Amino acid sequence: MGRVVPFIAAGVCAGVYFLGAGGLRCADHGPLAGTSREYAASCVRKARAHHRNIDNEVKECFPEESNFTWVREPFSHVRVYDAKGNLIGVCFYAEDAIDDVEGFKGPMSIFMGLTPQGALRGIFIVAQCDTPEYARQAFSGRFLSQFKSKSIRDGFVPGKDIQAVSGATMSSSAVIRIVKNAARAAYGCLTFEGARNP
Repeated sequence: MGRVVPFIAAGVCAGVYFLGAGGLRCADHGPLAGTSREYAASCVRKARAHHRNIDNEVKECFPEESNFTWVREPFSHVRVYDAKGNLIGVCFYAEDAIDDVEGFKGPMSIFMGLTPQGALRGIFIVAQCDTPEYARQAFSGRFLSQFKSKSIRDGFVPGKDIQAVSGATMSSSAVIRIVKNAARAAYGCLTFEGARNP
């Protein structure tokens, strides 16, 4: 459940990027001149626009999925249905549900699945700006798998409900905060009519 997808900055480089003291850096090519948090945010948006794993990630969140459809209101999200046409969940980008998706070193894009009962079904890091060494630890499958089946009612307290990653505490704590806030916000404003009873 969950995996790191490289930060792909379309039109710049298909590499992993992180925001350091000298601005945005490509792990393969070094510093990118004239970069800023605004530029990093632009690159995160471009990476999201080129996110091609949605079908697989919806299926990973909801293996019983038969079909899904994009809905624009109240924010862009995927409604997922089983073979009988029952709504079994939704998938969405955290940044569509909340404004604050700031990771430790810059903005992030996180794709996630949520059931009508308020349980998380999957977390996928689409784009991020953290230092590659920390990102590999903080966004590992082992860390992300802790979110599976967590309820929006859980505390999401680092070190108690979800273990932050030693050596990447700030990065992993940022993911915990973003996922908690996005899941709660989405659950509070989405409708789940047509959902099957558990």
